[in-house]
Amino acid sequence: MIHSINLIKNKRMIESSHQRIKLEFLNQAHTIKIAIELMLEQLHKLMGEILKQVQNWDLANPWHLDDRLFGSASTAGNPIH
Repeated sequence: MIHSINLIKNKRMIESSHQRIKLEFLNQAHTIKIAIELMLEQLHKLMGEILKQVQNWDLANPWHLDDRLFGSASTAGNPIH
């Protein structure tokens, strides 16, 4: 059973234009059970697909914003894509 998830920005790829994110799924003993490394675009796609499936299953989505609201954010002067 998955107890926690680590999200790690892969430092060795920072120089390239393709940043990678590593997801580590840990059990209760904090040992890695599953590790997946994704490009940032793949991570965004995965998150979008999960949220679409949640909607298809008619499950509550705690991140759903009212359609009338719009938000924007940036970090260190760099826009989030």
